[in-house]
Amino acid sequence: MLRESEQFKNKTWEVLPKMRVGRCYFNPCEWNELLYLCGKGSTVIETFSAETQSFQVLKARLPERNSSCCVFVEGGELVVLSNRYMTRWGHSEGRELTQLSESQHPKIEMWCIMAPWLDSVEGTVYYTSRNGCFRVKVDGSDWRLVVK
Repeated sequence: MLRESEQFKNKTWEVLPKMRVGRCYFNPCEWNELLYLCGKGSTVIETFSAETQSFQVLKARLPERNSSCCVFVEGGELVVLSNRYMTRWGHSEGRELTQLSESQHPKIEMWCIMAPWLDSVEGTVYYTSRNGCFRVKVDGSDWRLVVK
């Protein structure tokens, strides 16, 4: 499980504080000036602030513990895809992360996720993993393997 991270700044790698929770099989996602992280091994969503150079574990939890995550922003909301769920998140008053919706889909093993690509015109996200290239409609209505 990964807990250590670095940033590339001024042509050198700088060590950052350790993440509070170890994880694997994830992609980070920048949203509202924070970097959001979640992944296999935990139900925790964690943020990193470049301003304070610190990680923070949020109160919000994901529905699956042992799942890879694909995280992206669509329609002003943070979207987390996991092996069986799509959850959408927003901010309530006080900037607390709150779950807006949760939908279940057929199980797909999402191992070794590469950065997602959002086609906002079609409302579709593409991502690659060890099992192939996948396409999912951002409303959760269509989830399928495109190329294996």
